[in-house]
Amino acid sequence: GMVDMPDAPPPEQSSVLQAVSVHPDYRGMGIMNKMVYHWIDHAQESGRPHLLAEIEIHNEASWGSIVTGGLKLVGMGRDPSDGTF
Repeated sequence: GMVDMPDAPPPEQSSVLQAVSVHPDYRGMGIMNKMVYHWIDHAQESGRPHLLAEIEIHNEASWGSIVTGGLKLVGMGRDPSDGTF
């Protein structure tokens, strides 16, 4: 996806979270927060210190889950297939 990200880490040291959605009936229950926490734990246990999350720029709930999980925005890339960030 995001091929123009600055300083992209090697794939063998990375874990990517993308294409995640929560059914509307279950939103607001903290499911995404739990997924993010488990993703972070699994990546650390697997020796992958670099975490990359692809989030639609206007999806405030997903941004909130990522920040709540303790991750920080260090870069932003553009998807060359459709021009979105």
